Amino acid sequence: ITANYSQDYRAWNNIGTNFYRAGELDKAMQAYNRALQVKSEAPEAHVNLALLALNKNETGQAEELLGRASGAKNLEQAMGLLYLKNGEYAKAVQAFGDVKSNNAALAQILTNNYNRASEILNDIKNPDATTAYLSAIIAARTNNFNDVTANLATAIEHNSAMKMQAATDLEFAKYRSNPAFQSLVK
Repeated sequence: ITANYSQDYRAWNNIGTNFYRAGELDKAMQAYNRALQVKSEAPEAHVNLALLALNKNETGQAEELLGRASGAKNLEQAMGLLYLKNGEYAKAVQAFGDVKSNNAALAQILTNNYNRASEILNDIKNPDATTAYLSAIIAARTNNFNDVTANLATAIEHNSAMKMQAATDLEFAKYRSNPAFQSLVK
């Protein structure tokens, strides 16, 4: 791709995104930086570098990069993540708007809007372990033990690491002595 389109920043940005999805974050960063060498004001590359910075908890760097990302397609979602990391939950809710994602639902949970969080989670097209885990947290916060266990079972089915996370998560502290909960997380 880059041989034919070496001066098109989008090719480098797309290569970076593929590396990001594969968990090769250093290579992703190199590709995004190459995109910026081709077009220094490429908003998508700035957003993607900001996401890498957030992944490293470098919120100041992420904020600076997002400031250069005006017009990027997913800027609002990236801003929502930044606000979540900074503990600015109401701003995160605003930034996510009508987005249907686990992070948007998390922002709603952290502002105690459990009904809206549930709506978002139910509307996610490809729910995963995190989707189910967040639903379990909502159930715990609203004292619905049956939904806690059902959603945790789904989360653990998708990702067995959720078992250990649930066992120590304070969201489920009041259920730790419950035999049904114990059998899920042991």
